[in-house]
Amino acid sequence: ASPVSHTSRTPGYSNCCPWPIESEDEARLFLHFVNRLSSWATKLDTFDSKRHFGTEVARRAAFIPVIMNAILASAARHSAFITATADTISEAYHNKCLQILIPVLDDPCDVLDENLCAAIIILRQYEEYDGDVPENDERCHLFGSTRMVNSITPNTTPSSLRDAANWIALRQEIHISLTNKQPVSIILDAYRQSPKFTSDTEDGWANRIVFLFAKVLNYAFRSEDTVPDESWTTLQEQVETWYSTKPSYFAPLWAARDGDARVTPFPRIVMLGQAQANGMQHYYLAKILLAAYDPRLLRLGFDTRKLRRESEENVLHNLRMVIGLATSNPQCETTFMHASHMLTACGNYLTDAEEQEGVVNFLRDIEERKIWRTASIISRLQDQWN
Repeated sequence: ASPVSHTSRTPGYSNCCPWPIESEDEARLFLHFVNRLSSWATKLDTFDSKRHFGTEVARRAAFIPVIMNAILASAARHSAFITATADTISEAYHNKCLQILIPVLDDPCDVLDENLCAAIIILRQYEEYDGDVPENDERCHLFGSTRMVNSITPNTTPSSLRDAANWIALRQEIHISLTNKQPVSIILDAYRQSPKFTSDTEDGWANRIVFLFAKVLNYAFRSEDTVPDESWTTLQEQVETWYSTKPSYFAPLWAARDGDARVTPFPRIVMLGQAQANGMQHYYLAKILLAAYDPRLLRLGFDTRKLRRESEENVLHNLRMVIGLATSNPQCETTFMHASHMLTACGNYLTDAEEQEGVVNFLRDIEERKIWRTASIISRLQDQWN
């Protein structure tokens, strides 16, 4: 469909031509977003083989100022991050976005169109790279992405772009939920209207295990006085059903229990592609939390000590698989981020000195490759291990 048919009512829409790029630097920033930040291998378009953000959203930036400025803001901040230079320009682009978004978000009756949704997703990405450490993340744009998903009209199928934005919003929420040990703030039932919920494509299978992981997060991190939406047993069954019914192409191309000790102490698990590596990683992420938050561990009895030992062994096994999926598939940068987030939550389970050293090297590699900031994670883990 033509961008014009989707964008003429978006605030700030302008049917202008040529591209509203004012300098070569802006052109390079724009391409940095298209080639790196939206890349299927790295960030926004992971789990989306149609690459909506790297293609359709990028095209719409020619007509939609809020999208163009969001792209330039995110690209400028990320460029400063990977080059270890001062970020002197991203805030100006960000402020231009806020001039459009704040009036819309302040009005509870205003409906977010798919272009504003795309801009909010990109601005949340901009926000993720703010500050010297992840803890400085102010999460202001999570409000917008949460409202975006929670405002979905029941019994309606979202557009292809809106659906892609909704799934990215869930993954952005999962990051905050896992590292801060809190439930996701998105209403998960909204995702049942997504075509990916019933799709037999690799995107559909990968996104469904992400959805199940979000449900496990809500169970694990609910408040003590909150009755869970689903029982631990039900969630365990749903996760295992996903595993037992997944397509054969989600199996590893090659797997070895032990890695090359000269390189890594973690398993070698080579996967076919992005969907498979990320999908299987979320399966093991869910298994970690299901083991750690098994309600049977709270009971008094002779078997409790045995159950706790088994739980710790399960956490460790699945944590090794999560790390192994990242180190074995270096082209899938998002798997490194997922592993670092889980290490924030439960890296203290690792007691073997060789594995601890392997984790430190793994986290340092993440920062050296300019995927994510991990120095604070290393520091906290070393304090816990000592």
